[in-house]
Amino acid sequence: MADQLDVAPEHVIGGGRRTAATTVEWSGWAAQVRTGLWVAAASARDTSVTSALEDHLSRLAPALARLAANSEALGGNAVTAACVVVDADDSAGQLVGRQVADGQTRATVLARPLHAG
Repeated sequence: MADQLDVAPEHVIGGGRRTAATTVEWSGWAAQVRTGLWVAAASARDTSVTSALEDHLSRLAPALARLAANSEALGGNAVTAACVVVDADDSAGQLVGRQVADGQTRATVLARPLHAG
């Protein structure tokens, strides 16, 4: 097991922003799918085919509508998570720094060094 974890939040933040920026593309693609199914249903000569396409579109439409919102939420959540990691790292560094400084001013009663692991 590694002694430390390396985190590159700038990459996660950049990726999250780029993911969120795909919202427009997802909306456009969803609109194309809806339009294509609607045109196919309207063009079908058989009522059973028309009915099947309209049924499929009615079940698929909510999922298509969520695509853009989901991509924006995914990107935003990635950015938020990376910021939480950065803040936690800063807070932990400050806390450890204070504890080390405090420990250096006190006499220790330890007879041997402690090792994490």
